Amino acid sequence: MNTAWADRAKSRMRAQGITQRALAATLSCTRGAVGHYLAGRRMPSLPQLELLAAALKVSPAWLLYGIEAEVREGAAAYAVSTGAIPIVGDTAGGLRRGAGSCLHLPTAAAGCYAVTIADYTHLPRARPGELLLVDPQADAVPGDEVFAVYRDGSTGYHILRGRGRDGIRLESVSGEKRLRRAAPEDLHSLHRVMAVFRSGFSAGDDPAGTT
Repeated sequence: MNTAWADRAKSRMRAQGITQRALAATLSCTRGAVGHYLAGRRMPSLPQLELLAAALKVSPAWLLYGIEAEVREGAAAYAVSTGAIPIVGDTAGGLRRGAGSCLHLPTAAAGCYAVTIADYTHLPRARPGELLLVDPQADAVPGDEVFAVYRDGSTGYHILRGRGRDGIRLESVSGEKRLRRAAPEDLHSLHRVMAVFRSGFSAGDDPAGTT
């Protein structure tokens, strides 16, 4: 597991005098769990990462990758950086590879892709125009946010609640918290969401997210 993000977190903790006990209170978890996160043995859930970033006064993008994100339009953006991540579609219309836009994130893992939030169905978690960074190589465990692609071509942004003989339990990422079950044969893919990029990020911003 990549522990660079944990090194950045510990650096900010030292700079601001924040203790593991204080972070545990912020994340509503045990001090032992925080210790596992900072040692790189476990990865916090996406909501916990965002709470952690807020406590450290940094952006989630900087905490995860050490930089901010910039969205560039047009096919030429792909030639600018080998780390350009394709935006392959949106949560309403499904996947459309080769759409011509990318998320400029040079240190991201190869194979990641981004998806645009298309509408208001995911409030308050995500707003239209924001981007989900999805890693198809990361193992998704219960509690993780995931992006699902179904056999019929539809997509969904969910929280993985469990896997069992009766199917995969998925909870909607919205205020309604609807729970659904999906049979394995109904899913084409189920990939972990690594970050939500908020509107207004740009590569020229302060990398620590401070004012």
